[in-house]
Amino acid sequence: MKNIFQSRKSIQLGSSLLAIFLLLMAFINFYRYITSPTDENLFINPPSTIAISCPVYLNQTLHERLQPGDLLLAVNNRKVNRIEEVQSILAAISADSLVRFTLLRPELNRRIDVSLPKMVIPDSFLVTLPSNVYVTYVQKDGASDRAGMKVGDLILKINGRTFNSANEADQNMQQAQLDRSIDYDILRGNELLTLEVKLAVIGFRISQLVIFICGLLFISLSSLLIISRPQFQAARILGIAGILLGYYLMTIQNFRGVSTDIFLLIQVLLMFISFLLGITLWFISGWYFPQVIEKTPKMNHQEKILYYLTTGLIMLIMIIILYLRFSRPSFNYLGLNPLFHLSIFFILFYGIYSKIELRKTAPPHYKEMSNIIRKSGLFTGVFALLLCFLVFRRILEPSYFGLIFLIPLIAYIYTIGKYSLLDLQLRVRRNIQYSIISTFWILALISLGVFILLKISGMSFTLPNIRLSSQLIEVLDEPASGPLNTTIERLFYILLGSGFLAVTWRIGRAGKQFIGQKYYRMKYDYRLASHEISRMLHTNLDMYSLARDLAQKLALLMKLKRVGVLFFRDQNKCCCQEFHGFDGHEWTAYCLNTEAEIVQSILPFQGPLDIRRLPEDIAKNFERFSFRQVIPIRSKERLVGLILVGEKQSESAFQRDDYEFLSSVAAQAAVSIENAFLYEELREQERMKQELRIARQIQLSSLPQITPEIPGLDIFGISHPATEVGGDFYDFLDGKNDELLVVVGDVSGKGTSAALYMAKIQGIFRSLHTFELSPRELFSRANRILLHDLDKSFFITGLGAKFLPRQKKLLLARAGHLPLLHFQSRTQKVIMVTSSGLGFGLEDSVIFDQKLEELTLSYQKNDVFLFATDGITETFNSGSQEFGEDRLVQALQEAVDQPARQIGQYILDQLQNFRGERPSQDDYTLVVVKAQ
Repeated sequence: MKNIFQSRKSIQLGSSLLAIFLLLMAFINFYRYITSPTDENLFINPPSTIAISCPVYLNQTLHERLQPGDLLLAVNNRKVNRIEEVQSILAAISADSLVRFTLLRPELNRRIDVSLPKMVIPDSFLVTLPSNVYVTYVQKDGASDRAGMKVGDLILKINGRTFNSANEADQNMQQAQLDRSIDYDILRGNELLTLEVKLAVIGFRISQLVIFICGLLFISLSSLLIISRPQFQAARILGIAGILLGYYLMTIQNFRGVSTDIFLLIQVLLMFISFLLGITLWFISGWYFPQVIEKTPKMNHQEKILYYLTTGLIMLIMIIILYLRFSRPSFNYLGLNPLFHLSIFFILFYGIYSKIELRKTAPPHYKEMSNIIRKSGLFTGVFALLLCFLVFRRILEPSYFGLIFLIPLIAYIYTIGKYSLLDLQLRVRRNIQYSIISTFWILALISLGVFILLKISGMSFTLPNIRLSSQLIEVLDEPASGPLNTTIERLFYILLGSGFLAVTWRIGRAGKQFIGQKYYRMKYDYRLASHEISRMLHTNLDMYSLARDLAQKLALLMKLKRVGVLFFRDQNKCCCQEFHGFDGHEWTAYCLNTEAEIVQSILPFQGPLDIRRLPEDIAKNFERFSFRQVIPIRSKERLVGLILVGEKQSESAFQRDDYEFLSSVAAQAAVSIENAFLYEELREQERMKQELRIARQIQLSSLPQITPEIPGLDIFGISHPATEVGGDFYDFLDGKNDELLVVVGDVSGKGTSAALYMAKIQGIFRSLHTFELSPRELFSRANRILLHDLDKSFFITGLGAKFLPRQKKLLLARAGHLPLLHFQSRTQKVIMVTSSGLGFGLEDSVIFDQKLEELTLSYQKNDVFLFATDGITETFNSGSQEFGEDRLVQALQEAVDQPARQIGQYILDQLQNFRGERPSQDDYTLVVVKAQ
């Protein structure tokens, strides 16, 4: 069964031929049906040939009597077929006994039991009926109903011809010509009547047309499915099943003809086969739809059983039909319905069992996708039971049973559309859905209104007889008459009609609002929306919060599927991208990667524009993210942002009011974006200030906090950055045996970068000092480390001196730094000690080591050593004069008699006096060491 077709073309050709053949057979059958004679009634062989000929009763109670026309079915629960049998039963009963009669009362069309004493039963109260048929159904407003036929009538002759069975009676009727009258001789009670039934040229019930159209819809959709998606096993199975079930719906209620008709035989056979095979394929489709299930051996076994069971039942029905065709030519094939229903029961029972077993082992995703189908199956079962009840109560025609097949059809279409199964995109846009539903709602209200107005116009109301005079109002008992009553009646009908129209209008309006809410078609108040947007914009200073709230607010107010908001700084950098209604990770990456291209593509445009007006690559990407409109945000002719909007949730087009509202929002947002940028800058500046304050504290804390106490040395040190942080530093590295290594350094430049390098080299010096290195060795190793890490645009100078107080000596190394100032107490002169050396990071280690010189100096008591950075010597006053080395030497000479702290403070005071109000342009550091 799975390999019926081997290629797509053969699948398409085979399914097309099957659909065309069945459609042709169905249309031929329908044409034959509507053009064949019909009296629009149903009759059966009479349930009894014995009728009551005269009334028999004990009292006047209607139901406790035998009345003429009742058909006698049984006496004392014994079925009777002849009058002799009744007489025999009555003869065996005593005179004072009750006799129970089981009757079919034609006028009620139901069985009743009547118990009477034998003594009241006359000897002759029965009559044997001639050959007849019993009318069980009369189509309302049909030909027989118009002629006056009723349920329970006994038809004795048709066009003067008698018959022996219902089948013969049907043949006599169908041999009549269209548009001619048929004479029916009927027995109603004890009265013989002749009814003239005029046949219509074309006759069919509306319910039959509805089912026929449903079947046609089944075949059309199923053929389209299997032709468009032949590569899918699910499409093939569902397509063939739909074609077969569609044929069944198109023919199930359209049988009319003599049983010897060969076409009728073929149609009955095709109907049975199509339904049994269609239901079987529908059950089997569960293994392939909505998801292909890896079948277990048990599932394969169940599928085979379904195939074999269906094939066996079809073969059985074919054999029985062929047998009856040749052995009993007059047999009505529709009498095989019980066998057909039994076959359906077996297939449904096993099919439902296999469905339940399949669901137990199906994966969760399969269960989720098939949930609607499962619920539709349950609803179909409940609906079928309801239809059975309505048909049994004669409220609904059996033809409407076919409508239950539409429920699973709609469920399958919904499932395919929701999960895009079989590579199909079945989705009706919301605006079209809204138009269709709104139209149906209006038509339904109009139809209801016309129907009720017609009913009101045909109703009769008894109005009170009101008499008016100048002094009183009277309500009389006798009926009203005259012109006044006519006027009151007209006013009453006008008021009743007006009230109904008012109620209908309110219901229609409420329904329209409900539909509008469901499809997001409710109009929003632009003034209120603008006020909400304005309030939100003016209360948001944070750039990201502003963009996020703007996107959310627009989506909420305009009922949009998605919104994107971009902010641009300096018309080239996308500094903020927020979104609403979709996962924006990919969108964010796209905005950041193509920010310049986006800005350049938008710059030529002023107001809202369709994305299709943008360059092709930008438009395609915007369309990929389902955006439809772009609204530039400009401030003083500069592009500061974009609003991108997708479709409305109603999927309706944007109107002029929408564009005006979006333009207004963009204008309001421009000011808020500028404020957000300013706030961001201020916040960034404040953050930087705070960070620099912290960095300054950290940097200052990294400098020596406590001056070391070394016997024979008086020490003072200070460092002051030009900004919050700087590149100058000094350090006191304590050694063993009361030694001290003083290091002063200066990083080129100033500010944060210089401070970072300062911290780095300070850490290097402290780490290397643990090896008790001399100043030259310390600088040499430090240069090797910095050479690889120091940016080429930076360099560092340094001055290091290792004091040996016990020996009154110091070891000096200079790496491109200012000379060491040495005040000799013996000569009372200041000497600039200059040793050769290059700055750190300028040359490789070989050259650096070659140039680096280490000097050994001797000193005496009261000698003073001054370590300084160029921030002191290169300080300028308001006259652009440099402080210079000479002033520094002079200041030192003037304060050498003071302790080290006072010497340093005196030099700083002289520096401040020289600079005046002019701010410091560079970092400066000063270390004073005085020998004691």
